[in-house]
Amino acid sequence: MIIKKDTLINVIARNASNGVTFTELANFDVVAVHRETGKVQNASVLAPSQVDADDLVVDMQPDWIVIRDNADLL
Repeated sequence: MIIKKDTLINVIARNASNGVTFTELANFDVVAVHRETGKVQNASVLAPSQVDADDLVVDMQPDWIVIRDNADLL
């Protein structure tokens, strides 16, 4: 499965005078299975990367088992 970044959400601002930069954010789909019911859950999360989106869902929804990309195992 390939997750594409939403191109409409880009860098918000870059302020060189005080050194503050904002990371590019995009919508990432996170798929999970509910730990008790076994139902598939789906969330669209605004995050800097797929890993960050997955980690956010893991932290916020302890009853969800997040299905992570395992392409590196192939």
